[in-house]
Amino acid sequence: MVTRADKTINTTAQATATAAIIEEFWKEDWFAGGFVWKWFTAHQNVGGLLDNRFTPQNKPADETIRMYFNCFTE
Repeated sequence: MVTRADKTINTTAQATATAAIIEEFWKEDWFAGGFVWKWFTAHQNVGGLLDNRFTPQNKPADETIRMYFNCFTE
């Protein structure tokens, strides 16, 4: 958990919630996929541990998404 002067940012919770959603819904017959909210095109310039926006970019949730999608596409 990272604390900025104006916000507390829990990137671990974001990564854990992302993993839980993928693990729970991916196996369902009715689930055909989903959207990652707030994914920006300038990847290297957004997100990060001090960013309090919803984007998972450059946060632990980014790696969680990559890990699961690599597992499901092999």
